[in-house]
Amino acid sequence: MQSSAQQPSLPSLKTEDNQNNLLFNDIIRLLQQRKVKWNGNLHETAGKKFIERLAALIWYIDPHLDKFCARSLHLPVLFQELSLYKQNTTYNQFYHHGKHKKEKLSHAKLEELVQSLSISVTQPWACSKVWEPIIQEVLELIQVVKKYSHYLNIANERMQEIHHSDVPARDPTVDLKVYTINSTMHMERRYGELSEFLRSKEDYEYVNLESFLPDDVFKRHTYIKELQFDVAVTIYRYHQGNYLGTLNYIWKVPSCFNDRDETKLAQIMASLQKLLPKFYTRQMRKNALHKVIFL
Repeated sequence: MQSSAQQPSLPSLKTEDNQNNLLFNDIIRLLQQRKVKWNGNLHETAGKKFIERLAALIWYIDPHLDKFCARSLHLPVLFQELSLYKQNTTYNQFYHHGKHKKEKLSHAKLEELVQSLSISVTQPWACSKVWEPIIQEVLELIQVVKKYSHYLNIANERMQEIHHSDVPARDPTVDLKVYTINSTMHMERRYGELSEFLRSKEDYEYVNLESFLPDDVFKRHTYIKELQFDVAVTIYRYHQGNYLGTLNYIWKVPSCFNDRDETKLAQIMASLQKLLPKFYTRQMRKNALHKVIFL
């Protein structure tokens, strides 16, 4: 008869006095449900280390899963069965509610955690047929994390290029769109107020569209996309990048194409160019400071 030490087992549950221990225990419960165990004393050595490494990786990405989802990177099905994820909440609540500096996801840290977990899944016990479904899901998790880590690395490299560049990050010649909308006899009612306002303005007298746009992002998109007026107008749209959104200006122009004035168009474009926010890279600021010092 085998001794209890030789019976297939899982690591002992931890006292659930914190969320990290809860995650550790929930992983063990998942393994219990899948009816997998370690032989001999492996559950307290290699097995425990495997769960610790797996828990460490999940704990680290836990507060940032929405960022993964935004890039169509989702937890494998096995880990979606963890108790708190089934309740649509997270384990690392302290990250969101604690009064501390929020740690951003790091490419280096992700690679470190992935490398650590990879050591476990290449051990002999992981090649056992009974463990195959679990290991496949863990490998899938590793791939998900590596894809996001790669994205972070590319983003960091791009940011470094911007910081060390001698030219602004935003280029109006690239991020600008200007187009004319001819008048229509069948204008939708929602554009009536703006159309009347434009009729009260002189040709080529630009107006910021912001106060006329809906707050809801979807309604705003549709409103701009379907713009229509009983006067001809020119639209000036400049994308500022990131969370700053898009600047939208509009002005009335003569309905007849031959009556439109290219000189006035150039003048209004120059005026708006001066209004655009200027974003300086770190290198540009260093260059300016260096120039001031040596004046």
